[in-house]
Amino acid sequence: MSNRLRKPLIIVLVLVTVLVGLRLLLAWLVPSETIRETVAEEIRKATGARVELGEISVGLLPRLALRLDASTLQGTGEALAQATGSPNDLVSYDLQVEGLSAALKPAALLRGRIETGLIRLQCAEALLRLNEGELLARNLVVEVFDFGAAIGGLTAAAESEESLPPGETIPEDLALGFEVRAEQLVWEGAAYDAIRCRGELDGRVISIDEIEAQRSTGRISGSAEIDYDRDPWGLLDFEARVEAVPAVSLLQQWSPGLGAKLDCDLSGEVSGGCALKDEATTQATLDLTGRLHSGEGVLGAREWLKDIARYLGERQDLQDVRFRSLEHTFRVSDGRYQVEELALEGPDTDWTGNGWVGLDGTIDLDLTVKLPAGFTPDLGQMSFLADGLRDDEGRVNLTLRLSGESARPTVGLKLAGARDAARDAGADAVEKGLGGFLDKLKSK
Repeated sequence: MSNRLRKPLIIVLVLVTVLVGLRLLLAWLVPSETIRETVAEEIRKATGARVELGEISVGLLPRLALRLDASTLQGTGEALAQATGSPNDLVSYDLQVEGLSAALKPAALLRGRIETGLIRLQCAEALLRLNEGELLARNLVVEVFDFGAAIGGLTAAAESEESLPPGETIPEDLALGFEVRAEQLVWEGAAYDAIRCRGELDGRVISIDEIEAQRSTGRISGSAEIDYDRDPWGLLDFEARVEAVPAVSLLQQWSPGLGAKLDCDLSGEVSGGCALKDEATTQATLDLTGRLHSGEGVLGAREWLKDIARYLGERQDLQDVRFRSLEHTFRVSDGRYQVEELALEGPDTDWTGNGWVGLDGTIDLDLTVKLPAGFTPDLGQMSFLADGLRDDEGRVNLTLRLSGESARPTVGLKLAGARDAARDAGADAVEKGLGGFLDKLKSK
């Protein structure tokens, strides 16, 4: 062996020997059982939870690393609030950890920083019971990489006893990347499969570059940003896309009554944002624009229209609203869901709508329905007045005005066009003839 190779090799062998010796010395001086109990006790103090940790192993090669085997962590939101001094929305939580591994870069400690390689947490199940629902994740994997922050900043944030906005608890120089994956996520009974989320935290801004999940036979994807730099309470901006998700699955959480009646696959997109300080602020600042569309489908409206069934005569099938296409453009702003365009075109009836539904439970919405060509509602002796509402295609057009409370709106008829078309009969006669028919449309 040449002298040029011998010296470097000796140095490498010495370093390896020293590191192995240190590892053996560490294992001898600090038994793994002692490490495990120390870590468990610190977690109990920090969270107030019941902790059962598996085996802990510490490695020095190729870098300082920690590995934790199967463990459980169970606690309550009340105990967590007492331990941290900060309120939360948790009722309880239960984490079934399969493993945790972390790699530390020792050289950074000499510069007063904590830097890591990959931190990986794997849970068979993670159950969070919140004040407003329950969140369950199955086969959850959380990976954090390129973590870096000054030790002083982390220590100050951990020791602060003040109730601060979330942004002020994040050290200014904290940076990291993350990826979250789950086989399934269940939120208030709605299941999302094959979850994947990837992003980073830098400069007190959380950027989620990619979110995707399967919902039934369709797909949901999007991106988001939460900015704690401009506002320490957080500013949310996001965009999302829906691809062929069954309506019953998409609307299950937001409008279960409508979702159960609407049989079609919905696609579309929505974008917008809001401030996150509290529920009132979120509602007041929420600003969204979006569009939903679908191909063929059916709106099962028999429950809504059962009281007017006798007026439909032989066309009882009209209670199931069939359509070839559905288009819906909307905006949420100033505390209102603005229905800017609703168009439902079908083989029997066509529907259009404009107006708004308030987030406070109020409504002011116009719905116009075109009945089948040649069809006349069975209005008894006043049926002839319907002819004044026919268009050039021979279809009766009715415009309904929904106002008041959205849960139980007042339903009326807009007669501006009908008065001109049926002026010989008189507007009062038109309203009298159709009044009973329209009264049956009122929500119960």
